[in-house]
Amino acid sequence: MVSDATRPEHPPRTALTVLARWLGGGTADGSVLRGGAGDPGEVEITGISLSSQRIRPGDLYAALPGSRVHGIEYAEAALAAGAVAILTDPVGAERGPAGAPYLVVDEPRARLGRLS
Repeated sequence: MVSDATRPEHPPRTALTVLARWLGGGTADGSVLRGGAGDPGEVEITGISLSSQRIRPGDLYAALPGSRVHGIEYAEAALAAGAVAILTDPVGAERGPAGAPYLVVDEPRARLGRLS
């Protein structure tokens, strides 16, 4: 079982649309927020994780390109564990599961510090 020692008991909630504004101009076409069912303004993020195995309900899953595999390959597992949105690059957004809201930026790894 994953320890929650580094997570606050009552984490702050940040609207997905606020995160999209922070990221601003994410890809060559300027888009950041894509997909998802319903109103993305109602989606609230309470944490962020690079690991689909460490996802907690309300998390943003960061699906990053890797040297051998793209993190988007684990997006279904992250969503099943409670992730409410996915941060990825344009390639990940094209290959990822339909129906989830995405924050799409050209270099997601470079944006993690700001989001965290």
